[in-house]
Amino acid sequence: MQSTTRRLGTALTGAALALGALAVTPSVHAATAHDTVPLEQSIGWMTGRLTDGALSTQYGADYSTTGYLAEALQSVGGHSTELAPILHALETHVDEQIHGFVGGTDVYAGSAAKLAAIVQTAGDDPTNVDGTDLIQVLEGQVGTTGRTFDTSPYGDFANTIGQAYAVRALTTATSTKAAAATDFLLDQQCPAGWFRLGFSASSATDQSCAADATSKPDPDATSFVLLELAPLADGNAKIARSIGRAESWLAGRQRADGSFGGGTSTEGSNANSTGLAGWALGQLGHTSVAEAAATWLRTMQAHELSSCPTALSGQTGALAYDAAALAAGRTSGVSDSYQWQLAAAQALPALKWLPVATGHAALTGPRGFQPGGARATYRVAGAAPAETLCLAVGSAKHAFTAGTDGAAALGVSLPAATTTLPFSLTTAGGVAATGTTKVLGAARPSITLSRTRLARGATLTVRISGLAAGEDVTLKLGKRVVRTGLAGGSGAFTARVKLTRGLVKPGKVKVTVVGQFANRTNAKTIRVVR
Repeated sequence: MQSTTRRLGTALTGAALALGALAVTPSVHAATAHDTVPLEQSIGWMTGRLTDGALSTQYGADYSTTGYLAEALQSVGGHSTELAPILHALETHVDEQIHGFVGGTDVYAGSAAKLAAIVQTAGDDPTNVDGTDLIQVLEGQVGTTGRTFDTSPYGDFANTIGQAYAVRALTTATSTKAAAATDFLLDQQCPAGWFRLGFSASSATDQSCAADATSKPDPDATSFVLLELAPLADGNAKIARSIGRAESWLAGRQRADGSFGGGTSTEGSNANSTGLAGWALGQLGHTSVAEAAATWLRTMQAHELSSCPTALSGQTGALAYDAAALAAGRTSGVSDSYQWQLAAAQALPALKWLPVATGHAALTGPRGFQPGGARATYRVAGAAPAETLCLAVGSAKHAFTAGTDGAAALGVSLPAATTTLPFSLTTAGGVAATGTTKVLGAARPSITLSRTRLARGATLTVRISGLAAGEDVTLKLGKRVVRTGLAGGSGAFTARVKLTRGLVKPGKVKVTVVGQFANRTNAKTIRVVR
């Protein structure tokens, strides 16, 4: 749900989007056992970054992402101690969320809905939050058609996501505006089942998704709507039908590796979209979909091994937005705290469905001699899905992550000079595999000739040394290959060649030896006489 700069937060201050509390009761499944450690690691990483109950970026307190974290903890359950200071921070900084700053006069409908839903889920009174009646504020931002709107000189940023949270908050508060808001939200669903993100122009006679030719499917918006509507479906056939169509469409968007992409500006696989979809579909009983999503998310999570430290060491539980962000993080650390924190806040509940891993990693190194300076590929199979691994090749160490199938391939640049490099693979359980890679650099093997002047029909003996034991050897007279073989244990090779009429002509003839690779060669000249 995010690009490098979060698309839905553009031009919004601390009030950003308005997303509400998520407290859908998980479905009960008796199938796969789930690993809760990665979930707790992400919760620990996020709560460890709080200051006075709020997350911060380089621009100051970030109450929007703090709200997402509150929603995540409310959904996961069992973290009341960690949740208490977060709720206190949100409930004592109302202006910053719904007006943009203390004393502001702008009103952001989505932010009011988000905070109201969080307060409701916590069991507190949304009509008196630090002196503010959030329900009254929200009702004031609902038009006669049920459409929410913002009041700001910077524009109206209300959208389907904020509308979904408004429906949740208003319905829970039994507001007279709830029915109209719900009808308007359901109109944002297109016939195929997906929900769009943006509304039609306010001047349009028909404000539905189906009536707007510019409507585009948005998996993130669809996920948010599912999360907010699911608790309201009992006894409401219209909502239940809408959920059924939306969940069917969303489940069909999952990619082969378990990931999801977002809308038009975030099409690539990313943690936010995958986490939201896995969370929503998992709550609705799509266990296998949620498990695949959680497994992909694990590939984006920092859990570095001490044997292979990176800039993410000490950041266990952090969730990268995508593979590029994870790679950058291993080099530069958590440089964009907003992106990393938002990814974790929106994705961590989906980790509830992470299957328990039972894999045992095996490593295959490059076979045979490798040319100096080339890139060699080391392949892992049988690792735990999304397991962090450490490959040591010589003195160089490389941290990487197994795929969702427990496999991985890592290219490593080899030194230019001839050497034998030990390699090893380390997992969380210790060293899993070892081996050696034999590297051959450029060389000029020594050539000793029995004679340099021979009559045609004589036998030439060529003795070669300076090769590696077992190295391929090719001997040429002129352009013709006359012998091939392997160097012996001392790196030597001897060949005897009869200089027949069909093989050579009188005159100078080049004797060339080529080792395993083209840059391991040398040549001498003989003279053939009649």
